[in-house]
Order: sequence, then C-alpha cells, then structure tokens
Amino acid sequence: MVRIVHTGDMHFDSPFAQLPSEVALMRREEQRETFMRIIMAVKENKADMLLIAGDVFDSRFVSASTTAFLREAFAEIQDTPIFIAPGNHDFLSPESLYKTVDFGENVHIFGNCISACNIGECTVYGYGFPERFIKRGVLDSSFKHKKGTVGILLMHGDVSSESDYNPVSTEILEQSSLNYVALGHVHTYSGICNAGETLYAYSGVPESRHFDEVGRGGIIIGDISENGNDLSFVPTAKRENITVTVDITGMNTHESVYNKIAESLLKENLYKVTLTGKKDSRFFVDTDGLQASLSKLCAYIKIQDKTGIHFSEKAESVMEKRFVERLSQRDDEIAQRALAFGLSAFGRIR
Repeated sequence: MVRIVHTGDMHFDSPFAQLPSEVALMRREEQRETFMRIIMAVKENKADMLLIAGDVFDSRFVSASTTAFLREAFAEIQDTPIFIAPGNHDFLSPESLYKTVDFGENVHIFGNCISACNIGECTVYGYGFPERFIKRGVLDSSFKHKKGTVGILLMHGDVSSESDYNPVSTEILEQSSLNYVALGHVHTYSGICNAGETLYAYSGVPESRHFDEVGRGGIIIGDISENGNDLSFVPTAKRENITVTVDITGMNTHESVYNKIAESLLKENLYKVTLTGKKDSRFFVDTDGLQASLSKLCAYIKIQDKTGIHFSEKAESVMEKRFVERLSQRDDEIAQRALAFGLSAFGRIR
C-alpha cells in the first residue's frame, strides 16, 4: 500500500489579468499559502509521495521569488519523494527551469518519454511535455504495468479520443493494468473515475484563478494498493470564484439592488455578478457605485448590467421615439446605458 497526495495546475506567477493589480497581487500570494497547506497535508497524512501533475508554472517566465519559494517548500518535506510531470504551460524546453534549477534531491522531474521510478512496493511512471502541444497520445496499447507492485502513472493530458494535449482513451487506461493515473490539465476535480480496474482522476486547481474555474479547489489524498484504494478529495483553496445572476425586475432604487446582491455574498470569495431582468426606463444602474459599496462585503466583485428596459412611459416626440427604436434593438451594456441616460435627458427637457 502507498499513501499519496496528488495535486497539479498551480500556475504560479499567473498574471490574474482580469483583476485589479492589488487583488491580483493578493491572489498570487494566496497561491503560495495554499501550496504550503498542501505541503502540510503531506506531513500530517504521512504521505509516501507528492505527485504534481504539471503546470506548476503558468509560463516559462518565472520570478526568482517563486523559484526560491518552491525550493524552500520542497525542503520542508525533504524525506518525501516529489514527482513532477511537466505540462503544456511549463513544458520541458531546453531553457526550462526544471533543467536549470536544483529543486532538491527529493524532487524528480519526468522527461519526454514514459519512465519509471521504484519507491518501495510502488512503481511510479511519468511523462513530461517537451513542447506546448502533444496531439498524439504518448500512452498506447503497448504499455502495460506488471503486477507485483502498485502501479501509478503521473502526467498531464486529456482523457479524450482527440486533443492537442496528450489524449488518452479510457480503453488504453483499462488495458494498462495501472492502479491509479494521476492527471493534470483539467482545472476542476473530476471525481475518482474508473477505466476497468484502473482508477484515474484530475485533482483540479488547488486555488482557482478565473471565474470559469468553479468550485473550491483542492487535492486528492489517500491510499492505493493492489487490493483496493481509498482516495478522497480534500479542499485547499482559500477563496472561491463565484458567478451569480441577479434578477432585478421591479426594482427602482440602488438600495434594493444593493440588498439583493448583498444577500449572496460571502466575505472570503470573489464574485462576478450579472444583473438581468427588466428595469424601468428612468432607472440607471450605477455598476461602478455598486461595486465600490459591495466590495466591503467580499474579496472582489465585478458587476455587469445585462438588464433590458421596461418602458413605463410612451415616447412623446419623434426624436425620442427614433432614439428608443434604434437603441432598444441592441442588448449590449453600452447601448442599455445610453438608452437609460437618453431617456432620463428627454424626461428633463419635456
């Protein structure tokens, strides 16, 4: 039996370009905090190894402080083997950090062909991307783990028939006789999946970066043996990116909109809020003002106004009628704002 911690897709030094600079800086620091929680999980669970399934870095441009941080983090568990399978973002190019930095004697970086390392009664296989795209899967029907040890494969890839990122079919996984395949690349936890007697899983991102990375990030911890497995998902993320849709039909004041949004917010999370429904033609939603007020209730909030206009009054002039007809055909935010401003102006000059 072997006890593992499986993680991947940290994407250190991500720009967090969708966030304001001060929030982006906070999130990069929180990525490091989360990784240290993973190191502590290795210690507390007395794991036999740490498996990192690629994309440790977001690109080949890595800061000196991130490099130093990782060296220190890996040294915290210097008696525990750490296996890394480079992915499509941190692929093993000639100038790769993996080839120029000594991360410690306990850290093994897999190269661009499937190789094996024996750790006690376990054989760990791994593969590292040599370039950004791998359109032909490296694991084929010729691969077969020999019974007698626990067989684990660590790599970045897509469980799919076609992909630009090392596709692998469930049929090949089933034929491999492996006990567990620790995968990276997909940013959400997949659940523990079966391909015959072979288990496989994506741990997802330990700390989500974008609003399309839903759910609380985490890692997989547990025991693998030839006779059975006991694996579970353990959350590690400090924050969650949450997308919320709020219908403000019938609301005519900023106070009512504020209260409706506020009831959905939690202090620790980041939110993207989309306002929908129909609002009165004379009511303009000040999204910037709402964001400033609501930012005190959460880590970050972005509000988009996707509401339509309910015309409570008829246009009283030819010019006003033409203005409404032309802009009401568009549903983008700029047109809706222009419509609201324009109708308000028409109301003042009547």
